[in-house]
This record gives sequence, C-alpha cells and structure tokens, in this order.
Amino acid sequence: MSNMSSSSTESLDDSLKKLKIKSKLLYQTNLMPDVAFKKEIERSPFKVFKCIADLGYYGWHPKGPYKILTDVTASDIKQNIDIEMKPPLAESVEDLNEKLPKYFASLSPQEYQHKYPYNQPYITPLYVSVKHKGVKIQDINFLFGGSVLEVFANKYIPSGKSYVATVIQGTDIILVAKDDEYIKNYSDDGFQFERLVTGKKIEDIHDPSTLTHLQLMEVSGFCVLFAAEVDAMDDNGKPIEITKSNPRWWGTRIVFQMLSNGSGTLYSGVNIHGQLMSVQQRSLSSAIHYALRYKSCSKLEENISECMQMLKKSLQNKKIKEGLFLEISFDGSGLVLNSLENKNQGLLPPKHVIDQLFL
Repeated sequence: MSNMSSSSTESLDDSLKKLKIKSKLLYQTNLMPDVAFKKEIERSPFKVFKCIADLGYYGWHPKGPYKILTDVTASDIKQNIDIEMKPPLAESVEDLNEKLPKYFASLSPQEYQHKYPYNQPYITPLYVSVKHKGVKIQDINFLFGGSVLEVFANKYIPSGKSYVATVIQGTDIILVAKDDEYIKNYSDDGFQFERLVTGKKIEDIHDPSTLTHLQLMEVSGFCVLFAAEVDAMDDNGKPIEITKSNPRWWGTRIVFQMLSNGSGTLYSGVNIHGQLMSVQQRSLSSAIHYALRYKSCSKLEENISECMQMLKKSLQNKKIKEGLFLEISFDGSGLVLNSLENKNQGLLPPKHVIDQLFL
C-alpha cells in the first residue's frame, strides 16, 4: 500500500513539474507551439516529446575566411546572423511531378569545408533564442543539434562520426552535438533536389547561407532547445524536410531529424539510376509510423531518457563542466563519456566571446 502511494505521489510530482516547465516558458516567451506540428506528434506513438514554443527561424550568411573558433569575435558572429531570413518556399508536389522524370546533372564541384564560417558555432542558436526570441537562459537544460535524438534513441554512433558533450560557459546548459569537419559539395544530387523543390534549376549555384529553425520542447521532463537546419517551408511558413534517399534505408534518422527541426511535412524523391522519377509527400506522423514498423517506440524513448538523465547526473557530479569536451560512446551499460586529449575548437568560441554576446 505504501509503495503504491509513493509511486502515485512521484507521478503527480513529475506531472506538476512538467506543467510548470511548460507554463513558465510560455509565459516568458509569449510564444506558443506550432499547432499543426504539435498535432502530428500527438498522432504518433511517441509520448516523451511535448511542444513548448516555436521560436521561428534565423539565417546564417557565412562571411570572411575560414577560422578556428578561438580566433572568432562576438562581432564576427553577429554580422553573420540574419534574424529576418526565412527558408525558400517549396513548390507543391503536384507541380514538381509535372516536371519529372528528370536526370540529375553532372556538375563541377561547389565545395566548402564544414568549419567556420560555413559551420556556425553552437552558441549562435542560444544567442538568437535569448537575445531575439525572449527565452530565459536559465530555463534551458539541453541544446541539441539535428541528429542527437537519433544517436540517443538507438544508442549508436556511425563509424567515423564523433559526438561530444560539454557545458556552455556561464550556464548550466548541456550541449550535445556532432563534431566533425568534412567537405560539403553543393553539386551533389541531394542539393540538386533541394534546388528543384524550391523552384530553382538543378544546375544553379547554391547559396551557402543556411536557415535554422528553433523550438523549445520538453523531452523526458527536460527542456531542450532544438536548433536544426531547415531545407524549405510551405505556404504557411512551416518547415519542410527534403530527402532523396530511399525510404527503405531511412530507419529512424529522418523522423528524428523532422522532430528536431520542427518539420510536419516530408518531401521525398524517388530516384532510379540517377533519374528523379517522382516526389512523394508524407506527414510527420505518417513518417513516424513507417519508421517504427520494425522498432519498439517505448525502447527508443527509454534510451533517450536514459541518455539525458545520465548527462544531467554527470553535470551534477561535475564530470561535465565548462571548457571540457567529452566524447560520447556506448557500451553495454549505456552512454559513456570519454575525455578528449585536444580541446574542441569547432563548436564553441572562447568564454570571453560568449560573455560579450550575452552582455
């Protein structure tokens, strides 16, 4: 009898805590969740994702030469931000299919290294959220990029990829992000497809500017600021995810990307032997049901919750701390944090730069 009473009390406490998180943030930001996106999540089997507030978009215009973040100033970061920028408008699936089939083009490379200024530092979405969207920095528990949920849910990091965790200087916010440098080639078929969807020619020169969508979500009882790149938007200004990959190989990657960037709609291209045959449209809830047909939703949610709780405990135990980047891996017991010999220089600028941004 006493165990049942204790369990009920804990459940009630947890519910009240979550309600306070949501109501406090909504009051402070005067922003609401996107209703259509919220309904798509509610139509899915997922229970751990609760929309708090849609914070909109911002653009990033890369300017100047490549730099390591230790050489980047607060002024450098601010001048690359475009608060008013919106994603390109996607054409309707009907209009796109009238143009097909179409072969992808063989184009000269349009390459950029995925490093500053063509890779924005992760302090940027936090700066925009606090300074331009009205979010209180102390209310955020985590800052995630687009692929973190996929890693946590499956407790798996692809070969050659690296994910790190740290605490953003001057805050209690745990940043978890992919840490890698690579060559991005805007002549690749995937970017050709994006240009076609947004009304451009597939052979056009690609604008290296990027659009980020910001949203606050409650995930397993924690407040997460999601900052993820968006490919396009619909007539109502809502994010659309674009992919030309075969649905057979999606797994859960696409749906966690959509959850992260706030996309309620997916455009997928049917590509056969280098020829784009058609474009299909799915809702987020439909994509989730498709991705979970061979997966246990409850297990994925359990994995996400365990990873976040472990990181929060590591913060309380001071294993995760300012200025220290820890590499994430997984073993039989779950998430493991490993020390890195070289401090990361690709995710956050020095503390004095962060202090200047938030003055």
